Amino acid sequence: LAIRPHVSWQIVGEEMKFRGDCVHLVHLVIVFLLSATVSNVLTQTCDQITTCRDDQPMINCSVVSGDTITVYVLENIPANSSIYCLDDDVFFQNPLRPVSYTVSPGFFAVNSNTSAVLLLESPNTEGTPQRQSSIIATAANGNTSDKILIAKFIDVNEFPPQISFKQPFSSSVSLVEGDRPQSFFIVVIDNDRSKDVNITISGIGSEEFGDDFFRFPEIVYQPLEPLDRERIPIYQLIITAVNTDYPVRISNPLQFNITVEDINDNAPQFTNDRIFTVPIGLAAGEFVGNASAFDPDAGENGTVTYRIIGIQFSDATSDLFTIDRNTGVLYTTSAYTEFLLIRNITVEIMAEDNGIEPLNNTFNFVIKTQRPPQFGRDIYEFSLLENIIDPVRVGSVSASFSDDPVSFFYQIEQTARSKFTINSTTGEITALVGLDRETAPLEMFTVMAVGVMDERLVSIATVRIEVLDENDNRPQFGRQEYNFTITVGREVAGILNATDLDSGNNSIVTFSIVTNLNIPFILRNAGNNTAEIVVTNRTAVGLFVFDVDATDGNFRSNTSPTIRVMIKRKPSTVSSSSSATAVTVVAIILSVAFIVVIIIVTITALYYFLKKHRADFESFDM
Repeated sequence: LAIRPHVSWQIVGEEMKFRGDCVHLVHLVIVFLLSATVSNVLTQTCDQITTCRDDQPMINCSVVSGDTITVYVLENIPANSSIYCLDDDVFFQNPLRPVSYTVSPGFFAVNSNTSAVLLLESPNTEGTPQRQSSIIATAANGNTSDKILIAKFIDVNEFPPQISFKQPFSSSVSLVEGDRPQSFFIVVIDNDRSKDVNITISGIGSEEFGDDFFRFPEIVYQPLEPLDRERIPIYQLIITAVNTDYPVRISNPLQFNITVEDINDNAPQFTNDRIFTVPIGLAAGEFVGNASAFDPDAGENGTVTYRIIGIQFSDATSDLFTIDRNTGVLYTTSAYTEFLLIRNITVEIMAEDNGIEPLNNTFNFVIKTQRPPQFGRDIYEFSLLENIIDPVRVGSVSASFSDDPVSFFYQIEQTARSKFTINSTTGEITALVGLDRETAPLEMFTVMAVGVMDERLVSIATVRIEVLDENDNRPQFGRQEYNFTITVGREVAGILNATDLDSGNNSIVTFSIVTNLNIPFILRNAGNNTAEIVVTNRTAVGLFVFDVDATDGNFRSNTSPTIRVMIKRKPSTVSSSSSATAVTVVAIILSVAFIVVIIIVTITALYYFLKKHRADFESFDM
């Protein structure tokens, strides 16, 4: 059996004598099968090394050129890995086999069974990019041939690039705005052999720097334009290096901050409207408006103070207004009166910063006195049916300016907003919820017309809404049971009454008998939601029980009270006459006795009177 790389083992007939006996035949078959199995394993191992296409290196390929065999191997493969299979025909023409191999120096070893070249240590391109040894082949007849084996190790992207500042640059600097500062440098280090590194710069202000200053491994950055603190006060740059070989490796980000120091290069700018509208009749010290200005500079360069330069109005004095030096708030110093109405007053105000060389700006503000909007009426009256389900329009109020038209809007008082809303533009009032006339028959609240420019321009009107009744309440009896007792012959046995919380026709109650209709009674309307129980049979006697009901035309009462009427007979006539006679006799006797007593008293008094004055009468006779 001769062993050759890249081919299966073969049976050489010259060296095998077939004797025809069974033992040798069986032995031949076993050897053949075993050789085929081992051949397949070795072939799989050796076939991994292929010839590089077009002499271009690739992972796990080889190039044979003259006396040199070059093998390209990926770094970091394990030690004792097979990197190449030796071929006898590379060393000899028609070699006499078997052929043995030796390697010098000992970076490699050759497997004597498979002719596979083994790499004795794991390769590392960062340490040694290639290994080289001489391989000597010795044929069976003693002839020798040698080749140079070069193993070139292909780099694996193991390490992310490292970036740092080149001295004397650091991660934080302060620069004065308006300058275009000198460049700053960073250094990029990639421990892998590849130099395919991309540098990116991001973060706040990164767009201010150009990308055409790449000088690997040193990179230069410089702002494209002079620094402007008002635009970017602090540059927070993040610099990243990316090794784009597979797998991609990214460096730790490098933070670079540039603090831009301010210079006084901006004058204050006024930011508000030029017209201040104020109500008529302002007293001294009232707020007029805020002439605020903004300075984008920092510190004292951005601190603004205010002063009045002049007032343009023929009747105005220079002390008509005063201004807060620090806030720019304008106040009155004299009360406004009617003559100022619709008269424009122009006030020139200066805003100045506190820089060493201060910058300033002036602006003319127009102050206009204005009457508030006026409602057409003091009181608006509307009506609305109670118990609405969906929002419904109630009515509208209207206001207008009697002077120059100025925008205003309508408001409704806070306490009424749970029930009503008002359109801020049209003044239309809408009821949001159902109202209950029995709880609140009248809704009253105030509405306001408020100036847009100054909410002190406000007028007020009253809204009165009468809640109209809906028949939504049942009649109610005062009691659940009525008891009456009468004697035979009476016309009215008793009076019933009921109440209804509704109003008008919705509160008129009608009574009716609902049970035991075979009774000697009818119900007669007596007004004011009352009814008389009228006896229809004047001779009927006994206890009569029946139920009554009340209705208002839409609802019946919740309960039907029970009526009990007891009709008794009158006392007999004889006994009545005797009683009357006895009473008469007693009265006569008492009267006679009283007269007798009076006579006796009179006679007695006369007797004593005559007896006392008898002597006087006798002397008078003489």
